Amino acid sequence: LEIDIPTENVVIRHFEATDVRTGSGGVVFGSETSGGIRNIYVHDGYFDGADRGIRFKTERGRGNVIENIYVRDVRMRNITYEAINVNSFYTGPNVVGVAPAIRNIHISNVEIDGVPTGISLVGLPEKWIEDFTLENIRIVNSRNGARITRVKNLTMRDVSISSSERALIADDVIEF
Repeated sequence: LEIDIPTENVVIRHFEATDVRTGSGGVVFGSETSGGIRNIYVHDGYFDGADRGIRFKTERGRGNVIENIYVRDVRMRNITYEAINVNSFYTGPNVVGVAPAIRNIHISNVEIDGVPTGISLVGLPEKWIEDFTLENIRIVNSRNGARITRVKNLTMRDVSISSSERALIADDVIEF
């Protein structure tokens, strides 16, 4: 937390994540965000048997920003928890300190087959997720489709969710 070195200007491409069962995921941003994470481009990934697929994890006290993240052309199978996940309460809701900003995230061309929850985006009460785009997302064989809470400027274009229980719950979403 004290080093304050950013992660920025990174390209991750043409990779596989199989049997990643460590509480992490196929591609993960955070949990350390004190120096910021920005300008990341991820493409052409395949995840099979990961805890989560595309994951953003941070919390109060870590501060700074996760921004300008572009993820495209990803296929996922057999995800244990969430396929696309933003978790602003990484170690719990009672942590105090500066809230991190999560903004300008673009996820497109993603196929998901087999997951309890397809999409979970949960912003903090005092610092909502901003400018989040989901485009050309296909989710099949999910129990719950999407849970979206405290997001400003959400764009969902060509998102298809096939779920056995509920497709979408959206609370406190502005400009949806």
